[in-house]
Amino acid sequence: MPITVLKKHKLKRFILFLLLGLTHPIQADEPIPLHIAFMDYTFAEVSKEDTKVAVDFYLQKLLYNTGNKPIAMIFSELDVLKQALQNKDVLMASMSTPDFLRLAPDSLLKPILTRVKTNGDISDTFVILVHKNKNWTALQDLKNPSVRIQQNDILAKYWLQVALARAQHPQALQFFSAIEQDVRPSQSILSVFFGKSDVCVVNTAVFEAMSQLNPQIAQKLVPILTSPKFLTGFLCTHVEMPIERQDVITKASLALSQSEDGRQVIRLFKTKEIVPFQDAYIKTVVDLFDQHKKYYGTTELSF
Repeated sequence: MPITVLKKHKLKRFILFLLLGLTHPIQADEPIPLHIAFMDYTFAEVSKEDTKVAVDFYLQKLLYNTGNKPIAMIFSELDVLKQALQNKDVLMASMSTPDFLRLAPDSLLKPILTRVKTNGDISDTFVILVHKNKNWTALQDLKNPSVRIQQNDILAKYWLQVALARAQHPQALQFFSAIEQDVRPSQSILSVFFGKSDVCVVNTAVFEAMSQLNPQIAQKLVPILTSPKFLTGFLCTHVEMPIERQDVITKASLALSQSEDGRQVIRLFKTKEIVPFQDAYIKTVVDLFDQHKKYYGTTELSF
């Protein structure tokens, strides 16, 4: 089955979004099970040390302060998650923006919370990088290139497809001589750095972090295009979760950054504070989906 109980070695975003579920005490004799859904691609990169510290601390605090008993469930297929939501087997879900939009027509989920990162932004950007030896400065300059991209970074793939169409190139499968999909963005960056691939598409924050650790990366890799800002994910509740329970979760989550205990945990995951979700936050992603449909006649990716 594609649903499994969460394992401790796959927990990075699990902890971040479980943190959003921290609640005040509820009057109950027994903790109320709270099944929280995650897609398996959420755990591409994990710091085991930070995870162990955060999980132990968080679960102790959660079990002490709340009547909710969190039960994390991992899904490898969106259709299976959809079925679980329809059956009300899951009442909360950490969703990527693309997956949320794919499920939006079914009206099963209500976005409630997202995070402000430690840099003060809620969004991410992506960048197309080439080696400076290529003397390429724009997509139009690329000649029979090979590309590396993170396997489960769906937003990066959508943006690359639209960027190619705007540059009047064929779609990725036809334009690139080879497409290699990596588990971690660092693999993509190093492949271009060492000349094994021509192009990579990665999260800008990862590129900047690696450049700080190794300044030669910034010296040898050249950004030729940067994406708009995209909100990559957020926390949702089931539309039929009782409003009283949702309010308790929301209010306590928003207060996390007001306590030293809460700040200690969310800082491990480069989060400054938890904030209410706003529809405007995903406008650029909605526009990206619309552009993809305009150019390719579908919102389905070809790779």
